[in-house]
Amino acid sequence: MTRVLPLSETGAAADCVDLLSETSPATLRDLSACARFGLKGPGADTWFARHATLPPVNRWAPLDGTRLLRLGVRDIMVLAEPSAPRPVEAMRADWEAGSEGHSSWREETWAWLRLAGPAAIDVASRLTAVDLPPKTFGPDQTLQTRFAHL
Repeated sequence: MTRVLPLSETGAAADCVDLLSETSPATLRDLSACARFGLKGPGADTWFARHATLPPVNRWAPLDGTRLLRLGVRDIMVLAEPSAPRPVEAMRADWEAGSEGHSSWREETWAWLRLAGPAAIDVASRLTAVDLPPKTFGPDQTLQTRFAHL
């Protein structure tokens, strides 16, 4: 049997479906169709700071019924819940009037998935190499990972 590293022949996340069913409740929701707006680059942090108190890098904070995620020093995104797209649309319209930073929207490659529930950390630890024990990965933190190879 030939094994291609680093993935096993069944894929790196082959046992995640079993984990989701064994350790319920854990939910995975695809929120990719929900309103979102993000900026990157010079001026992105300055623009968002005029609208909200920015959380530290790799953390999120609530903002007018949305989530403000700080993915990097100058990489910031606002995500709306399915029922609340208006604040995000208003921010996008406001930004288009001034154009600081550049849009980080990549419709063709970005997905937004929310993994939640008591088993979320167990499932996420099988999908990423990020160290996820509570002592290093706590509440209000964000996890970015790539699923393309899965």
